[in-house]
Amino acid sequence: MAPKHKASGEPLRKRKKVSTDRSASWVRKTVEPTAYEIPPKMQSECINLLSRNHFVRLFLGPFWENLLSPPKALHISIRVELARDMTQEEFEACFHLVESTSSSSYKSSSIGWNPAGKKKEMCHRDMKYILVRAAAPSKHIVGFLSFMYTYDDPPNDWLSVLYIYEVHLEEELRGSGLGSQLLGIAEFLAKRAGITKTMLTVFTSNTRAMALYQKRGYKKDECSPADRQIRNKVVVADYRIMSKATHTDDCSQYELDKIKQTKDNFDEMVAETSGDNEHEDTGQRVSPYP
Repeated sequence: MAPKHKASGEPLRKRKKVSTDRSASWVRKTVEPTAYEIPPKMQSECINLLSRNHFVRLFLGPFWENLLSPPKALHISIRVELARDMTQEEFEACFHLVESTSSSSYKSSSIGWNPAGKKKEMCHRDMKYILVRAAAPSKHIVGFLSFMYTYDDPPNDWLSVLYIYEVHLEEELRGSGLGSQLLGIAEFLAKRAGITKTMLTVFTSNTRAMALYQKRGYKKDECSPADRQIRNKVVVADYRIMSKATHTDDCSQYELDKIKQTKDNFDEMVAETSGDNEHEDTGQRVSPYP
């Protein structure tokens, strides 16, 4: 969940302009093409060049089965998707979850509820989704987490981060541990990319979500808005930006070996991706929403 400016409807977070040159040669000339050696200012752009299949192969690799396997009792499936590959039906399902679970929080805050602005944000071409679907035959979306490889806020706006925008589950899935699993997948994807920080935004009125994030080690970030002193009372900020450091210190040797393999495979992946994305050289996504 990323609150927006009430007047403009634009996300409060600033995004760097991403290069539209999607060729592998541009990547090779600009950076050393290994995930851990990419200069911080270029890291997110390079990751966002990858197609869905290359992204999954590179960053989930041999871990995908364990990471994306939910408890059997839930009868669901989990899959990673890129926003630019999703259908209008999938976007509508995700937006409905946001609207049903969070629109009241937006409306009661100083930010306000802006459906058009929220849809535009959700369709951003660099947004990535972890979709949760019900078992066959319906296979409808019952939850999701969306995230983006982007940049920190000032004064650290040179630093690549993984920003978690939304975490939403249908009522019957809450309290099952699935939300924590989705967060764990996103944090793992940050770690695999050599990114040292994950961030998210939460309404201060959402005490249940705040408790989950704090349990997972998230703390108030230095860029989070401060409470305001008005006369004899303190006005608490509507939302809080929280962050967590991600390190490889807690990885097993097997995981560390695979992370090293990520570095070795990055050049090959980017080279293959350049052919897949020739039709995307405008760098713009056609939104399924009017």
